[in-house]
Amino acid sequence: MVARSQIIDWRSWRAADHEEETLSPEEHTSADGAVQLMGRATFPETYLLGVDVLDLFESVTIPPDTDSAQLLRIAEASLEELKFPPLVRPNIPFDSAPTKDLVDWTIQLYSFSFLSQFRALLRGVIPLIESRNIPTLRIIVRALFELGAHSYYVKKHVKQHLEAKNLEATWKFLIPVGTSSLYTISPYPQESQMFPSCAHIGEVINCFNEIMEGDAPNIYSLLSEFCHPDMAALRQHFQWDGSQLVTFDAPEGKTALPLGASATLAALDAVGELLELSNETEIRTKVIQLLRKLVSSSRMK
Repeated sequence: MVARSQIIDWRSWRAADHEEETLSPEEHTSADGAVQLMGRATFPETYLLGVDVLDLFESVTIPPDTDSAQLLRIAEASLEELKFPPLVRPNIPFDSAPTKDLVDWTIQLYSFSFLSQFRALLRGVIPLIESRNIPTLRIIVRALFELGAHSYYVKKHVKQHLEAKNLEATWKFLIPVGTSSLYTISPYPQESQMFPSCAHIGEVINCFNEIMEGDAPNIYSLLSEFCHPDMAALRQHFQWDGSQLVTFDAPEGKTALPLGASATLAALDAVGELLELSNETEIRTKVIQLLRKLVSSSRMK
């Protein structure tokens, strides 16, 4: 198993000196083998959304806008081809001890639903790229970033529990993932089995730090600024040089697409590993093929 810091290292995206590499037979059957080819060099210092946020934090590893747009197009087209098989829940009573089959079913339910939501967002991203609708793009990129963080959060904890052979802990972790939301539990102040507390987004983003090298909260905070009626959002639409004249133009500047591309890679890697943990092969194989396709497209630059 390759170290996670090696797998999710997007700093190599524009490296000009990619050496030709082939996957070993073992790597061909592993999502890690597909993704690890992305981590080979470092990006130059870059700017996000027109704000210099990486002067002090050079660890954020993101590809340029043009490459990111191409990656998202490829991902959207491939995910559109996925046809998820129906899932039949094992006949295990709710109050019985969980079995591995029940845990596998729950992981697959999360993974299929997650991929469906992710491709729905990507389906909306492509027209926005074409029309250069930057304000809306920034909002959707924030949603992609949240999904990338959540998939990593779920994968990390599920893997830890399963490696410890603790089905009870795995099941207890998965229940709120699939059944709870802040809206549904808000009328019920006391946590219960029927209304378990879900993970707070802050906890999820902090977990994402492990592969964003400490920058996930900064990135998420900045993306969130463009989703609320404050100056960051409103300032996108006018130009003011300090004189008495204010002009209004179509928003320009950074689209935040590189962060959407990074979140896409993180999400596909995490879901691929979740499907492996649940002994699912059909959709996982296609996810691995998509990861290889994304790697190949980056080498063609």
